[in-house]
Amino acid sequence: MLRSPILWKLFATYVALGAVCLVGAGYATNRILVDSARREVEHGLIERARALAPTLERDVIGDSPDLEARVRDLARTIGDRITVIRADGTVIAESDRDLFEVGNHSNRPEFIAAMRGTPDTAMRHSATVGRDLLYAAVPIGAAIPPLAVLRLALPLEIVSSNAAHIRDVLLWAGSLGLLAAVVLGFVVARRLTRPLAEMTEVARRYTVGDLASRVRASSRDEIGELGRALDLMGEELERKIQTVERDREETRALLSAMIEGVIAVDGDERIILVNAAAREIFPLGGTPPEGRSLTDAIRNEPVLRAVTATLRERRSHAFEVTLLDGSGRVLEAQATPIGGARGGCVVVFHDISRLRRLEDVRRDFVANVSHELRTPLTSVMGYVETLLAGGMVDGETSRTFLRKIASNAERLHALITDLLSLSRLESQAEPYRLAPVRVNAVVEKSLGSFRDRIAAKSMTLEVLGERDDVLALADEGGLRQVVDNLLDNAIKYTPDGGRITVEIGGDERNVTLAVKDTGVGIPAPDLPRIFERFYRVDRARSRELGGTGLGLAIVKHVVQALHGTIEVASEPGRGSRFVVTLPRASGASLPSNLPATQP
Repeated sequence: MLRSPILWKLFATYVALGAVCLVGAGYATNRILVDSARREVEHGLIERARALAPTLERDVIGDSPDLEARVRDLARTIGDRITVIRADGTVIAESDRDLFEVGNHSNRPEFIAAMRGTPDTAMRHSATVGRDLLYAAVPIGAAIPPLAVLRLALPLEIVSSNAAHIRDVLLWAGSLGLLAAVVLGFVVARRLTRPLAEMTEVARRYTVGDLASRVRASSRDEIGELGRALDLMGEELERKIQTVERDREETRALLSAMIEGVIAVDGDERIILVNAAAREIFPLGGTPPEGRSLTDAIRNEPVLRAVTATLRERRSHAFEVTLLDGSGRVLEAQATPIGGARGGCVVVFHDISRLRRLEDVRRDFVANVSHELRTPLTSVMGYVETLLAGGMVDGETSRTFLRKIASNAERLHALITDLLSLSRLESQAEPYRLAPVRVNAVVEKSLGSFRDRIAAKSMTLEVLGERDDVLALADEGGLRQVVDNLLDNAIKYTPDGGRITVEIGGDERNVTLAVKDTGVGIPAPDLPRIFERFYRVDRARSRELGGTGLGLAIVKHVVQALHGTIEVASEPGRGSRFVVTLPRASGASLPSNLPATQP
């Protein structure tokens, strides 16, 4: 509080004002009192002269030789210097000096005034006595001009001593008044500045976020009104900031929950907001992007061009962005201006990579289906046209063509059957019901269906792993479909005399089923795509073997519907190994009403 600059400014102002007033008043009072004292001395001196003049009139008229002695006696009695001056200015009696030492006084102003009949006073230095004196002269007698003039003189030291006494009294009074002004000024200044200091402290706390502080002024003057206005401002500011913070949190939560990336920039293309999705799309680094230039944070030319155009033209721009990070992701974006003429813009990014991939898959699917259907249909149509053109005459040729037609029809039937199965799996039209399934039994049934084909190709079949019943939490029909397709592929792509091994195993939580062959194998670049529909490593060989290109796609969808996984390892010329992992069932303790799972 004592360090407050305004306190000392007010205090200095009060003290200076008090000092000026006291000095001015003291000076005026001193002048008045000194003048009053001087006039009182002059008046008393004139009155004494008037009282003495009649007593000396007879001696002056009679030219008494005792006049000087009488004058000296009177001077000793009243204590004043007495001088009697004739009308011609000659001194005829002097109480302090001999007459021969005194010159003519006809030019003295008090003498001149007295000769006119008017008592008068004068102050000057007396060369006769060598002192400053106050003179008072009155005429002797009633005649005008008078016969003589009586003059009394009083040393100015007496008047000066009275004036000094008055100045001393005024100085002490002024000092006490100045001291009172200092104390009163400090008290008043402190009383005025204390609420101002409190308001300053409250305002400082407002700047650092402490909006709960209040002045709580009780006075009814302007300073009290200012304090109450500051309190109201604090309450209103606290309410508005709470509202802004709540809105900001809601906006932040909304932006964080958005799957679309959002970036907002100001008019100078500096980032003011980036949500979590945008941070995943663009590598913004470890430092906070807020406040950074968009050019430094995002080095993507289409985005920068769109933002610049939006800020310049103040209209929305829609565009597409292909990320150059190797992911091949495609983003659909729109930059929209915000604020006024000098406002910024907000850019929203929507990842359409999946849609583009789906479009590509759809196009490939349509092209593949068309191609797969066209080949057997073309063969059927060719054989039919040949038969209709006369080929039926030769019975052996007719039977050959009919067998070809039947083979292509079976191929079409298999293709359509696989397409329908894949369609049902993708549309989840037939949900699987999970239950404990004996994997050994399913494998044995499936192998029974393929033993003739295995024997026809002189292959060796081996089943390894657990001999007891291995229970998997699955659907028996779905698991059978998986095993059938894996065995069918192994038989197709393994040369005569090869080996097929089925392994059953797992751990406490999972059951594994592996189908291994010694076939042609799969090149490494093709491994990531072998589960795609209609994808074939060797298209010509696959068609010769009667494959539809949908078997592994069906296997993948069924395994996923059974909450399992499938992996493949292969080397060209050394065969392939497919491993299916399914959840293990606990046997008889499992309830009979297990929930269905969507394929």
